[in-house]
Amino acid sequence: MLLILLFLLIVLAGIALCVNGKDYLSPPFVLIVFFTVGTAFAFYGNLNWKIELHDSRFILAILGGLASILFGGVLAQGNARNNSVNAQTKKINYNYVGFLLLVLVNVLIVYLYYKRVHEIAVATGFSDENMQMYVRVATSNYGAKLGLFFTFFIWIVQSTAIVCAYVLINNVFEKKRIVTKDLLLLAPIVLYFIQIFFSGSRAGLIRFFIILFFFVVFSYRRVFKKINPLKMLFTALIALSVLLYAFAWLGTFTKKVDEADFLNPVCIYVGSSIIALDDWFQRDKVFSANQFGEGSFHGLYMLANFFQGDLIKNASSESNFIRKGTFSTNIYTGFCSYLNEYGWPGLFIICVMLGLIFQYGYQYVVNNPKPLYVMIYGYFFIDFLYLLFAPSITSNLFTPTSIMGLVWIVIIFKFLARTKELNG
Repeated sequence: MLLILLFLLIVLAGIALCVNGKDYLSPPFVLIVFFTVGTAFAFYGNLNWKIELHDSRFILAILGGLASILFGGVLAQGNARNNSVNAQTKKINYNYVGFLLLVLVNVLIVYLYYKRVHEIAVATGFSDENMQMYVRVATSNYGAKLGLFFTFFIWIVQSTAIVCAYVLINNVFEKKRIVTKDLLLLAPIVLYFIQIFFSGSRAGLIRFFIILFFFVVFSYRRVFKKINPLKMLFTALIALSVLLYAFAWLGTFTKKVDEADFLNPVCIYVGSSIIALDDWFQRDKVFSANQFGEGSFHGLYMLANFFQGDLIKNASSESNFIRKGTFSTNIYTGFCSYLNEYGWPGLFIICVMLGLIFQYGYQYVVNNPKPLYVMIYGYFFIDFLYLLFAPSITSNLFTPTSIMGLVWIVIIFKFLARTKELNG
């Protein structure tokens, strides 16, 4: 069944390219490719897992959801003006004094973060190695938390890395060369990688690589107007190889990855949601929902409770774990949440709306490539692609963390940048 799904996804990706004018950054197309990669990893992993898939409705759910998103994208294309040819491009100049001050703040935050995670690890028995494993055990099994201070300020490190990454990538493509002064912008990115290393959070690594890839391809397309598919494929394969190596390497510190077989955990992480979706159709209930829509729109419940105390009691976005082969998971794709809470009509309606919103937003950013627009779109685009795992694009809306990240991106960019048109 996975081979059938893989073939049909490739066909759907071809259809998406035909209807979007061979735009390789069109949100529906990128999402279809993302699901294709996930299915390929699920197929490869299942050669070892040997899990039998029984219900073809999981194929219908995936193809139906993606086709609905593609349909919404087509609707948006029909109503969007294309001014990308006339869209002005700009070099971004930044305040060096402000930049150095921000770097110092980031260094202080990362240092304090290290002290905190080290403290958590020591409390769990850490002595001299594998600190990340002890932190994971403490947070997962004993309820240890970083605290509100770190939850709030660590977003400064992430947002600074996102802003500096975009400024660097933008300037490289605008100048068509690397300016020595712009290499300073690598410092916040390195600091963010150090913070990820201390935390052992591979999700943060994946999210940052996705937004980096989006910035690179978007900037290339904006400057050179066309994308060479072979060059893009080559770049994507290199990026994927680097990401998989970094993902596996980081997993060895938390003991999630066996150094002798690092591909199996990667297959579980990327492809297990496809396997679990088939299992969901064979079970009565795997989501512990207490309120209508609390899984797919969890952020709205959190926002309501933030302003009104415990206005909506027992709101939860958790789903139950299932055991499949050699692994357990509670990730069933974002489509499963929509099906579970709204049925087939709800799945198709929500997906059409997502396709409409993201394609229209993409067209707007292409026609108005202002730095903040690009960064904000990229920030939410990650959650759109995460439909492969969960309904993050709807469940994370209005959560304190998503709002915090967005606000910090705006503040940091306004603090750093002075945008001027590129001359000559």
